[in-house]
Amino acid sequence: MPNSPEHKENSRHRILASAFKLFSTNGYDNISINQIMADAEMTRGAFYGHFENKSVLYREAIFYAAGNSEIVRNKPEKLSDKEWIKKLIQKYLDKNNVTNDCPCPLAALITDVTVREPNVRKAYTRTFKRMNHRIVGYAQTFSNSSSDTVLATTAMIIGGLAIARAVDDPQLSKQLLKSCTIEALRLLDIDNEKQSKP
Repeated sequence: MPNSPEHKENSRHRILASAFKLFSTNGYDNISINQIMADAEMTRGAFYGHFENKSVLYREAIFYAAGNSEIVRNKPEKLSDKEWIKKLIQKYLDKNNVTNDCPCPLAALITDVTVREPNVRKAYTRTFKRMNHRIVGYAQTFSNSSSDTVLATTAMIIGGLAIARAVDDPQLSKQLLKSCTIEALRLLDIDNEKQSKP
């Protein structure tokens, strides 16, 4: 008896979640299909019912992680665009995202992607553009920041989180996250007076 579409979709999500977790903590070259399927508690044979190869899985894991990130969710009605983008930036640059379970593929895979196949880099590029587009969409309702400023801000928060994850100095990591938060809010014309106080 064939599996239902719901079962197949659930299995695909399990594989993608395991793949992103393992790729983001160990890198593409250090993780095998067997390890991913073991983490997903599925057989290797089931892999090929969902993905052509590991490279395709890597690409799809980027989309999966990005699609489940906070920034693509709908803004709560009770919050203004300004309040929402402030909350998103503060949550993105939170110390909890420095752990190995980083929710953002843009920060978690930033160096690994540069040596991957073109289809993977296209997925990363598309995800970056989408994130920047969302920030632009919110910021343009209250900010006079140019599109170049927003682009630089997007790059700064991703890079800031990536570096905060890479350094082995917890105090430096904490300072970096705080500094990037302050500057991102300033660049987007968000009141950050409270953020600036020691």
